[in-house]
Formats: sequence, structure tokens, C-alpha cells
Amino acid sequence: MRRVLGLTTALLLVGCAGIPHPEGKPYPELTFAQMPPLGINVSSVEVFPQPGQAIPVHEQPDDFIPSLEKTTRNYLSQRLQPSGISGVLNVHIDELKITHKLIKTDSSVLNWAGLGMQDEYRVSVTLRVMAGFEPGRGQDGYRVRFDKSFSVPENASLASREEKQVDFLEEYFEALDERVVNALDRDMNLVTHN
Repeated sequence: MRRVLGLTTALLLVGCAGIPHPEGKPYPELTFAQMPPLGINVSSVEVFPQPGQAIPVHEQPDDFIPSLEKTTRNYLSQRLQPSGISGVLNVHIDELKITHKLIKTDSSVLNWAGLGMQDEYRVSVTLRVMAGFEPGRGQDGYRVRFDKSFSVPENASLASREEKQVDFLEEYFEALDERVVNALDRDMNLVTHN
């Protein structure tokens, strides 16, 4: 009996000793270093509002770990690089929004077992892109908006939840990038092609 109790206790302790990835540390922020800089035919790229100033619409639930504002600013500063001799590209961050709701899965087995709930997150970013000659002012503006959702099982661990959020944001910004490049290249004819 003692052996069985000792073995059961040892197995429980081993099962509880799992270390989340990577070793309990938070995931690194997205830098977008994998995306080559996009040459824009202007002498400067300005992002508004400036860091520390309020974004017109900015909502993010507390349980969404990566900062959408920081990720958006990282994307814009890494991707949009001035390569011209005059003019300015003004990029206004009009909306950064993550909404959260609890949804039921379609699986009757999971619902029966009480595990059928998922956290659904909808991420929405709206950028206003304008070319001009002064920071903050511009003409020929285009609005780029993209929203997409994903879900995580309600009972997912914090490490698993953060991993899914970071992976989703990486995919999200790749899709948003297509829209930004289309606006700058096709609509505004500002991308420099080497």
C-alpha cells in the first residue's frame, strides 16, 4: 500500500512539474525583422499619434498578452522605410481594437464534458495613410482596415494562450501588410521598385 501511495505521489509531482514554454519566460515581442523593408518614395515616414499620445479607438482585454499598439508600431517602423528625396508619408493609427467573447464549440462531446467553451478574440486595425509635404498633414489618403478573429480553448494554460496570441498576430500582420502594400503601391504609387 505504501509503495502504491508513494508511486502515485511521485507521478502527481512529475505531472505538475511541467515548465511552460520557454521556461516560464514571456514570448518575445514581434519585431517583423523577417519582412524586408519597403522603400517608400518620400523623405520621411511619420506615425500618428506619437507614442504616449492617445489613439482614437484603443481597446484591448487584459487577458490578451501582446500589446497591439506596440506590435503595430513595430510593424510600421520596420516595414515602411523612406527612400525618396522629398515628401512625407503620414500614417495615422485610427483604431486598434481587440474584442473578446466566450463562445460554445460545435463539439457536442466537449460541451457534454463541460469543456466546450472558447475565448474568441477579434482583432481590428484601421490605418489612414496619406502622402504630403508636412508631418501630420497630407492628401491622397487611403484607409486600410483589416479584422480577423481566432479562438482559444477557455481552459488553455497562460503559456499556451500567449503562444496562440503571438502566432495569430504574426499571421494577422502578414495579411494586413498585403493591404498596406496595395494601398501604397497600387493606389498611391509610392513604393520604390529596385
